[in-house]
Amino acid sequence: MKEALQLILGLWEQTPFTFHGQYFHAENAILEPKPLQKPHPPILIGGVGPKITLAIIAELGDACNLWGPPAYFTEQRETLKRHCDRVGRDESTIERPPTTSSSVRRQRPRCRRKSPACCPKAWSRG
Repeated sequence: MKEALQLILGLWEQTPFTFHGQYFHAENAILEPKPLQKPHPPILIGGVGPKITLAIIAELGDACNLWGPPAYFTEQRETLKRHCDRVGRDESTIERPPTTSSSVRRQRPRCRRKSPACCPKAWSRG
């Protein structure tokens, strides 16, 4: 994914563009017309893998979707911040669009068993 993003960003920002990676190669490549957004359209990266994906977000991403129960979300955010610190980036410059999730189940007791870790307040009203 990192190499693909490097290639896309290079094509959006430079003409001609040369890139030699492990998986992708481009020699004096031209991509026209260039995107209207400058320096390029925002890059939203989905995924929360702590070693690779969050590191790529810190280096190349403009936005990401962190998700999960509060403790897991906090862990993801702390990991992202460490990656940002490593590459010299302010973590607050990475946008986190609002997200929602829902779970629809036929039987309320089964839903209660499956969702409390994700939505502990959802069942506080009975």
